[in-house]
Amino acid sequence: DAKQVHSHGPTRPNFLLNAKPMIRIGPSEETKLANGEVVTKQVRDASGGVGAAVEDIAAPPRIVWRQLISFADYPKKVPKVKICENYLQKKNFDN
Repeated sequence: DAKQVHSHGPTRPNFLLNAKPMIRIGPSEETKLANGEVVTKQVRDASGGVGAAVEDIAAPPRIVWRQLISFADYPKKVPKVKICENYLQKKNFDN
């Protein structure tokens, strides 16, 4: 239930398109991306922190989003993840 407090504590603020990025990519990271490498960053803040992985992917956005939001498949794709479930699902700006 999305209205109940969850065991993981408070949730992060909603992702906003065109918001100021929390992770900055510098020239050395741009070089890594150009060479096909993944760039990872971690930032701590008042609510705990944020981790991000950045990778250039040669695929249409709909394919990338489908992979990102297939939460039930994360245990097969991400080491150490045992379970990943939605507790709220709603349509976004492009359905």
